[in-house]
Amino acid sequence: MTGTRNAATGDSGVVVQTGSISGGLHLHPAPLHPAPLHHVPSSASLGRPAPMMVPPTPSMVDRSELVERLLRAGQDAAAADRPSVWVVSGAPGSGKSALVHHVAAALRVTAADPAAMPVLWTDLTDPALPADPALSAALVLGWWLRALGDYPPPVSLAEAAATFRTATAASPVAPIVVIDGVDTTAQIAPLLPARGLVLATSRRRRLPGYDQLPVDPLPLDAAVTLLTDLIGDPARRDPAAVQTLAACCAGLPLVLRLAAAHAVRLAPHPLSRVVELLSAPADPACDLPPLEHAVTEAIRTAARELTAPARRALLVLAHLPGAMFSSAAAGAALALDAARTDRLLSELYQADLVDHEDLQWWMRKQVTDYARTAAAQDEVDLEGLDLRVAVARAIRHYLLQAAQQDLVLAPGRIRTASLYGACLPPLRTAHNTARATAPADRRAALEWLGAWAPVIVAAQRQAAEQGLHALAWQAAEVMQAYLVHTKDYMLWRVLCRIAAPSARACADPGAQARIHMLTGVLERQCGDYDLAEQHYTDASQLFTQIGDLLGEASAAEHQGATLLQSGRHAEALPVLERGLALYQAVHHPRGQALLMRQLAVALSRTGNWQQATQYFATVDAVLASLDEPYLRWRNGLDNAAAELHAGHSDAARQVLDRIAPLWPDPSVPDRAQELCLRAAICLHDHDPQQARAHYDQATDLADAAALPDRHFVRTRLAEVARLLPPPAPDQP
Repeated sequence: MTGTRNAATGDSGVVVQTGSISGGLHLHPAPLHPAPLHHVPSSASLGRPAPMMVPPTPSMVDRSELVERLLRAGQDAAAADRPSVWVVSGAPGSGKSALVHHVAAALRVTAADPAAMPVLWTDLTDPALPADPALSAALVLGWWLRALGDYPPPVSLAEAAATFRTATAASPVAPIVVIDGVDTTAQIAPLLPARGLVLATSRRRRLPGYDQLPVDPLPLDAAVTLLTDLIGDPARRDPAAVQTLAACCAGLPLVLRLAAAHAVRLAPHPLSRVVELLSAPADPACDLPPLEHAVTEAIRTAARELTAPARRALLVLAHLPGAMFSSAAAGAALALDAARTDRLLSELYQADLVDHEDLQWWMRKQVTDYARTAAAQDEVDLEGLDLRVAVARAIRHYLLQAAQQDLVLAPGRIRTASLYGACLPPLRTAHNTARATAPADRRAALEWLGAWAPVIVAAQRQAAEQGLHALAWQAAEVMQAYLVHTKDYMLWRVLCRIAAPSARACADPGAQARIHMLTGVLERQCGDYDLAEQHYTDASQLFTQIGDLLGEASAAEHQGATLLQSGRHAEALPVLERGLALYQAVHHPRGQALLMRQLAVALSRTGNWQQATQYFATVDAVLASLDEPYLRWRNGLDNAAAELHAGHSDAARQVLDRIAPLWPDPSVPDRAQELCLRAAICLHDHDPQQARAHYDQATDLADAAALPDRHFVRTRLAEVARLLPPPAPDQP
């Protein structure tokens, strides 16, 4: 490559060289802070900049024409009322992902309001995603919606896609959506926004129906330039060796970067050593296409130059669940302390075999594929290291971390999973012990669980596939508080779907009962009361079988709540009274409080207002002593509804105002339910105008979230709608 080349240094952001270009285009991205997977910020972070999800990428050369085409496509898409979809195709290691990530970053930086432009990303090869395409797409859309704002996770793919289109249509700036690892056009369709630019990468040369942009290998002069930039002075002193080395790399940026990493590692040895390693004769038995073979050989060469411990670490890390891992998880898998783990990760990073951002590490798919194949073919001596045991240690590490966050969110919940016994103080060691938890701790717990949820799912799936069923079912248990707080129904369903057969495989009635309970709560939330009742009945029978009185009491509590929610108040009373007696028999204050809350609702609906009032007050006092603000907030909602049912609208409003600080960032279903209650209060006070305002706001939330018709919020909306007078006609 010849001609004038521009460069950017320092923290200058993304620099775009356009116009008359000689020598290619070079993007120099400043350090970003994306999540390598699907970062899920909490709804408390509304008002912050729009999400920027694409990971940081290295500089590129000789892609000016491709970049300019995509930049123009992005500018055109910003003004269009429908999405513009481009499929960028190329061989593994050709730099197609780097290209679209660079373009996405450049379009955001050069936008009129960069902080308002959402850049969303997913990698469809992420092992955290289920094999079912519909479930996989729904999970991705759910994570994107959480990143965009206060949208609850969807219940189905159709609802997820509709909500995503609504959200992106309402965005002040057209979004950019980046989808890596596409194999079929059917994978793209459900992930389309209402408008904006969609950049998909694929190894397939053509996916019909969308604009196509092939990415070819770099020409030799561009490859030489890239190697020289990466290697530095040794390359400038030996241009002939650089030329030969570039010719060995098939023009693939990934192979070129690996070759440069070898050269830097082998310094002060001559570049001819790297040339010798990479120019070895191809294996005649290899049936890979030439470019894929070049990538594989480059990675194999890099692995051979590692120390023996680093080679073993590479193979172990390639088998960890999810597309990212923490250094602590790596240490758990390798059974090493932090210092030795960091040394091995540093060696792998210097060889360009792993990458990292802060405490999150990840491995390119091509490297993962090579390492897994090498392990299967015994290319590397593991020296007695059992991969299955190593992976089990990593999975257990992730679940322990999740269990600790779960304890922060719900310190007093009944827990039977053995993982909680390994959670050390100061969190808790007994299920009926609570400690004061600052709101910041809870926010941090929600954010951690949201960010690492894809890895938890991948860990659960891998545990089930490897027969580690005790870990697989407990993955659902340790995520329970997160699911209840966020109403992430798709994630909830995925976790329960994997956990149920694993609990049965353990032949553990208690485990099966816990998963029935968790699935029952999910179905009740989604409005399928008959199915929820069946799960609670099955759970109760299993708890009775093993003599678990606490479990029986909990099943009665939830079965009674389901009867109440479906309007069968009289039927609920004896079920709840039986549950209360069981909780009292085992002296469980939290369980008694939760069941008394449901009893208070039933009593208020059947005319026993005085006893209901006493129960609500007792429940609030107990939950306050246990540091359970969310449950106090829910109890307050029920208390306010009961006050209104008794005709005490002022008291109902006072209760709602009093509990507001307890849980300032409720989920969308919870917020919509509160608005329905406020609308009903206004109707009681003959203020139809304010009632309609609350009703309309709740309806907008439910519609934006695409809540199903059977969802309890839809039931509340229908009750309010029947009482609302018709809207006044517009004045001329």
